[in-house]
Amino acid sequence: MFGLLSGYTWLRSIGDEVFAPRQIGSFEQAIFGVVPSEFLQRHIYERDVIWLDFIGYLFHVSWFMVPYFVAFAILVRAPHRLLEYFGWVILTHYVGAVFYIFFPVEPPWMELGATRVLDERVFIPFTRADNNPVAAFPSLHCALPMSIALFFLLRMRSRRWAVVFAAWGMGISFFVVYLGEHWVIDVAGGWLLAAFVAWLATSPVLAAAIRALPGDPAVRIRRFNRHAFPAPSRVRPVQLPRVPGVKEAA
Repeated sequence: MFGLLSGYTWLRSIGDEVFAPRQIGSFEQAIFGVVPSEFLQRHIYERDVIWLDFIGYLFHVSWFMVPYFVAFAILVRAPHRLLEYFGWVILTHYVGAVFYIFFPVEPPWMELGATRVLDERVFIPFTRADNNPVAAFPSLHCALPMSIALFFLLRMRSRRWAVVFAAWGMGISFFVVYLGEHWVIDVAGGWLLAAFVAWLATSPVLAAAIRALPGDPAVRIRRFNRHAFPAPSRVRPVQLPRVPGVKEAA
């Protein structure tokens, strides 16, 4: 997955070199009557609630690690779903990259009134490694956990874990707005991106289009997946031979 995402990293890095970034603070002001990032920071950040800022930092950095922990868990429990999971994650990244190139947006901290809390608190100055600070819409921080939640709901048939990852996504959604990293519009765009990826990945139209490709790559990928990551076999209970004259326990 690292290798396949290297192309996304490059596409994201050039997003601020193609088109001029847009400012949408006034748009959010018109929708909500306030700028949500400024409102939250005025009522929380200015009160120096450092423990909450640190929780926000943990939510923010979890985005970089949790998808790989999920991949390991799927490898252990349902390895036949691993490549499909990678497909959902990679698709989420690349669809987002299209917007970062053609629709760059300045985040709240780049406009007057909002603070980049992560830089001000200096828990770890990882934000300086950002290769494109205007890759704000849609928020991939919000899209990725929601894509994972939908994957568990639709493909793993696990409502419990779908709820867990959706709650994680909601937490990230709140904190990226509060921390000044994203607009609410970016968050909504991230949720819509996750829904689009889920629709696209489960669409019969897309499946038919892939089957029409020369060499039928979908079949080849499924065969490789079954061979490399076979589905766990169900162990049947051992049937002991019946002994004449001895009653079986109820």
